Amino acid sequence: MGNLVEATIVDIIYAAILYYFKDMNKIPMSTTWVFLGCIAGRELGMSFEQTGGPGHDFWRALKISIRDILLAGTGTLASIGLAYAQR
Repeated sequence: MGNLVEATIVDIIYAAILYYFKDMNKIPMSTTWVFLGCIAGRELGMSFEQTGGPGHDFWRALKISIRDILLAGTGTLASIGLAYAQR
């Protein structure tokens, strides 16, 4: 039941951020980056809560989050490169 509540909170935050950038702000925001930020924050928070501080699980979650961000950044750079190459 705990995972369902946590997932619902992440969904509500995700929706609020997307709504803000859609209707209240003129700066475009990628849904991928918002989603990665929400999931990384959730994972880091859960690992911090389980260990009571920056323990082994926290550093593991941080490492995974950084890897996910680097992979998404690599995909972004690749898509920019492909779009530029087609010009």
